[in-house]
Amino acid sequence: MTPRDLSGLFGFAAALVILLWSVTRLARAGKVPAETARKMVHAGTGIACLAFPWIFSGPIPVAVLALLATGGMLAVRVWPRARHHLGGSLHGVARRSVGALFFPIAVAVGFALAGPRKEYFLIPVLVLTISDALGAMVGTRYGQSPYLAWKGNKSIEGSVLFFLSAFLCCHLVLLLGTS
Repeated sequence: MTPRDLSGLFGFAAALVILLWSVTRLARAGKVPAETARKMVHAGTGIACLAFPWIFSGPIPVAVLALLATGGMLAVRVWPRARHHLGGSLHGVARRSVGALFFPIAVAVGFALAGPRKEYFLIPVLVLTISDALGAMVGTRYGQSPYLAWKGNKSIEGSVLFFLSAFLCCHLVLLLGTS
């Protein structure tokens, strides 16, 4: 790992802790609902991950960061003090989700598989970050046409917005980032 990789790794880890702490404080103060807090962490982390191809020289620092993040998320699940200070933004909802554990792993695997092709990394992270959050928020707030999906109910409104935003994420990256 290069010195730039190390500074990127420590900088991203510090930014993640600050994001978790800040959003947890907002959620505990009642300024944002629990699901919104989860999506704020999800979107904030995903958007920050988009800088990885320009920060890191290879997949090793991203894999180390993913292991640290997954370990931190596990600590937040099992250690009450960590949950109180950092985990309120992720664990304030009634349902159990393993997305916080799998997200860093998916990002690291995607980064490794993309190699030098930035668009192969950017597209899935954008869809996972933007489209997932938009679809969930719109479906939860404005969903009037529910349907049964593999894991719970979804809405046509949320699914349509997911599709449209995923299309735009793919289209914009390919239009602006490739020949």
